[in-house]
Amino acid sequence: MKKINLLLLCFIIFNACINNKKSNNSITLAQAHVILKKRQELDSLFNTNSFKELLIKINEYINEYPKDYNGWGALGAYYLYYGKNDSLAEFYIRKSISLDSDNVGFSEWGNLGLVYDRKKQYDSAYKYYRRAIKINPNYVVSYSNLAGERYVLGDYKNAIKYGE
Repeated sequence: MKKINLLLLCFIIFNACINNKKSNNSITLAQAHVILKKRQELDSLFNTNSFKELLIKINEYINEYPKDYNGWGALGAYYLYYGKNDSLAEFYIRKSISLDSDNVGFSEWGNLGLVYDRKKQYDSAYKYYRRAIKINPNYVVSYSNLAGERYVLGDYKNAIKYGE
């Protein structure tokens, strides 16, 4: 667990330094640690039934770090899973991706795939699920969503392939 936290902390520092180069700001190790703690708090709230508290914390995070794609992606995920508002989910996920399309995680692409799946725009859903899998080939949810999407289209061979 400590290795994962250290790796996340290194990524946050690297990401923050790159993002802050343009504005001549610098980030300290202590600041990066605070950001990591806040992201962990958001992650843990996603697994509870504290929807109001989660939304408040996401908005606080975005107000403090408006250029960090993680906050916008979390807001998109909130509306996708808890707010049941696919339009807002898509808007915030796309905002997240627009801030740093080269570094956003597989979850943003997978969530965008789910938005398009719900809209029955399966070609777009397929594209985003594949992008999520390319980033993290070990994340089974993307394969499961892709298998379900292929099944709905009657592509049973690929549904089985992605479901395995």
